[in-house]
Amino acid sequence: MVISNSREIILNLIKQVSPVRNTVFYIFALFERACSHEGLPPEIDRIMLDKLCSLYLNDSINKVNFLKLSGWKPSGAYRIFIRTKKGIKWSLVYKNAKYEQNEIPAIEGLPFIPGYPEFLVYNDSKGIIAKYLPFVFDCREIRPFKQYQYVLEDLSLNNVRLSECSHDVILKTVSKLHKFHASLEEWTTSIDLYRIPKYDNNFTLSLQTYAYHALRKYNSIVNDDSVTRVLNLWPNICDVHNSTDVYDIKRLHLIHGDLNPSNVWVHRKNHERLKIVDWEWIGFGFPHADLASLLVNSSPKIEEKAIDVFYNEYNELSINQHKRIYQKCKLERAILNGSFIALQYINSSYQTKMNMAKFVHNAMKHILNTYNELINYL
Repeated sequence: MVISNSREIILNLIKQVSPVRNTVFYIFALFERACSHEGLPPEIDRIMLDKLCSLYLNDSINKVNFLKLSGWKPSGAYRIFIRTKKGIKWSLVYKNAKYEQNEIPAIEGLPFIPGYPEFLVYNDSKGIIAKYLPFVFDCREIRPFKQYQYVLEDLSLNNVRLSECSHDVILKTVSKLHKFHASLEEWTTSIDLYRIPKYDNNFTLSLQTYAYHALRKYNSIVNDDSVTRVLNLWPNICDVHNSTDVYDIKRLHLIHGDLNPSNVWVHRKNHERLKIVDWEWIGFGFPHADLASLLVNSSPKIEEKAIDVFYNEYNELSINQHKRIYQKCKLERAILNGSFIALQYINSSYQTKMNMAKFVHNAMKHILNTYNELINYL
């Protein structure tokens, strides 16, 4: 019965996408297919794909193409284009997640290794938080804490990334964070919380050590003026970042940990429906950390409006307390992002299309700007 219902859902999803309904999407999909490679992406199980086609489409595979989606590391996510023998076209997302230094040199010295928490999420995809997840066709732990593989619904068929949406949709998404975090809290009662990280003061101190050494090493090779300014101010930045007045264990909740707009998908016709991906950094922290990730590219004006919306849902604190915690989380995210990509850039031989040096430079600007904003709250 489960297979039968799921098959109907999948077939309906495939039928819903047509060039008449969404010409722009159709053209983009054709472009992606034209840029794809024939065959299977690395390490995927062909037998498993055959079984999925049999179960959900009642057909067998005729041809497979793939397109790499992840830009800054050798492994990662791929979009798979399947054509069956009956001519049905089906696209899926395959994620081959590896957490080893030869793949991601930047994990050396990191306060914790991401990956396992995401496996917990996708392995419980029928649970409380299922409404926020893409449909999970396959979930495998290949090597404990080092490699996981997932085959997921292709959300691009009926959804759009939040990064492509209007400010109104972003603010509407902010208003839903409270319910999202409440669902995560409820979900914690059904899982083993071992190895779920805590973004507490200990994490802050460990991150500072990691970031300082990473940025020093990076700047000895790249010599970026913005990195130099951050390093010169490092003791002051750490003093602000270390401020313990915001730490209260009662305020730490389960959060996504990397809720940037590229990881949030909004249904094209119903903006009330959200799907969220990339759960590698899920942990216990301030809900404001997800807000900071969500607004990473927003203007100060939108930030102010978003904090007001956020305050209406989390009104146990004053608006100024919310702003203080938000700025602290914003600073922490910039430190983590900048130092992590800095280490990846100088230690990886992988040829990426991502402009990592520009990313690090912008992260340093975020650190400096947020540091100046935080001084006003001390």
